[in-house]
Amino acid sequence: MKVKLPVLVKDRSVADYKDIDPTEEFIVDSEDVFLDGPVTNRVAVLDFDPNKGSLAQPAKFATPQEPGAYGSYQAPRNGFDDPSFMQVVVFGGVMKTMHMFEEADNLGRRIRWAFDGLQLLVVPRAGDWANAYYERESRSLQFFYFTPNGAGKEVYTCQSQDIISHETAHAILDDIAPDLYHATTPESLAIHESLADLTTLIMALRSRALASRVLEQCRYSLEHPSAFTAVAPEFGMALGRHGHALRNLKNDRKISDRDL
Repeated sequence: MKVKLPVLVKDRSVADYKDIDPTEEFIVDSEDVFLDGPVTNRVAVLDFDPNKGSLAQPAKFATPQEPGAYGSYQAPRNGFDDPSFMQVVVFGGVMKTMHMFEEADNLGRRIRWAFDGLQLLVVPRAGDWANAYYERESRSLQFFYFTPNGAGKEVYTCQSQDIISHETAHAILDDIAPDLYHATTPESLAIHESLADLTTLIMALRSRALASRVLEQCRYSLEHPSAFTAVAPEFGMALGRHGHALRNLKNDRKISDRDL
């Protein structure tokens, strides 16, 4: 079965200043089962209602009604404040990142998780905290939300494709090189972080809408910092980071520059 999913181009702040649609479509045809959640045989979204502290209603799956039609999940288009939208776009972002790694010129195989279980659990609204992470022990990707400076509109880390791709890459690398998960040396830990950050760069380059707009504005040069190299701009701005992004991949920093 083929299922059409919305995925975030990057995050809403970038879509706004680049004047492009914040989402684009991605088609998944690698899964055997699609259920409400979204849930497949390899990925399961489990969302929590922050007001009730219990599981939220899952996004409903709409089975295609005729041969050749696409399945889909019922969520409002670009409905950023709607829980079902968050559930579906974080699922789409995880699946798109997995698909990139599974292509023939990358891993060339289906991803297997490093933990004892078939499904990676994805939690879009895990709690109030300015963070997101992959955790092998709970077999999950946890995405949090927070209110900048205790006031204003909440920022959801599941609404950034950079953060989704970064954390998914950690889970995928844990399958490829599981010994790195408990590494203590900074060089070993840097492998995880650098691969995850490079994944955000590649995923941004693979967005047709974003690539067309940025390359046109940069005169088709990747020499300088751009929306491609800025990691999680909306998250970074909410934290008050210099440069208006969590970090920028166009830099000359070395691990030896850090006080470790």
